[in-house]
Amino acid sequence: MDRKWPKFVREYGMLVVGAFCMSVAYVLFLIPSRIAPGGVGGLSIILHYQIGVPVGITMLVLNVPIFLLGVKELGKQFGVRTVIATVLLALMTDGLSLLIGLEGVTENTLLACLYGGIILGVGLGLVFRGRGSTAGTDIIGRVIHRRTQISTGMAILGADAIVIATAGVAFHSAELALYALVAVYLSSRAIDVLLEGWDYAKAAYIMSLKPGEIADAITDRMERGVTSLQSRSVMTGEKREVLFSVIHRRQVPRLRELVREIDPDAFVVISNVHEVVGKGFPLRVT
Repeated sequence: MDRKWPKFVREYGMLVVGAFCMSVAYVLFLIPSRIAPGGVGGLSIILHYQIGVPVGITMLVLNVPIFLLGVKELGKQFGVRTVIATVLLALMTDGLSLLIGLEGVTENTLLACLYGGIILGVGLGLVFRGRGSTAGTDIIGRVIHRRTQISTGMAILGADAIVIATAGVAFHSAELALYALVAVYLSSRAIDVLLEGWDYAKAAYIMSLKPGEIADAITDRMERGVTSLQSRSVMTGEKREVLFSVIHRRQVPRLRELVREIDPDAFVVISNVHEVVGKGFPLRVT
């Protein structure tokens, strides 16, 4: 039990900090600039300006039927953490707006979009790291996916697009809708960074008629390990040796230069790597 206690504290701490970051994004940036970044939060911002209801309590009220729908359609898999995160977000948003008002920290819509989107994504990422969620369109997306052939991601994107388009109509501004799209993109990127980390390394697959020379160059001149993989072309049936190596991002230009120097006809595939456990790479803190 003692071993689980620090993890329990850390995860629930992430829920609290994540909900606070989201409330900061809404109160200081998004709500004052009328940027509705999709989802229940965006819809609550629209209703706030149309009929004057508080954003936080509106988010909570709108999330209740969505949560019940999720429990009915998908089972009791959302748990107490989703309820806690959702309630915390509502209380903190309205509490912060009462405490400091909704004037915002900038009148520049672009700055509000940039900082609001990033901070909102950081908050969501922390909530997800704490194994919770804030209900909303992610539940709607899963329900749509279950009932149709539409993927969950596309369903969430569609729901967010409807809210953003509605905001553009309600605020009589296509520009605000465009800002909201930017905020959604920045938020998703911030979530990816929180959950997966920066892609600080690269994986390289090299197919060449001179694998030995290239492997020696990577080992001696770049001081990186190389693994030889045996492969066979499906089209020709020809067997070839494929080199695999994980390198730092800054070493990519050097790798290209070495391969081009030894075999200009080599086929090289380089992809992002979010985590590497082993000698020569820093251990990611989770």
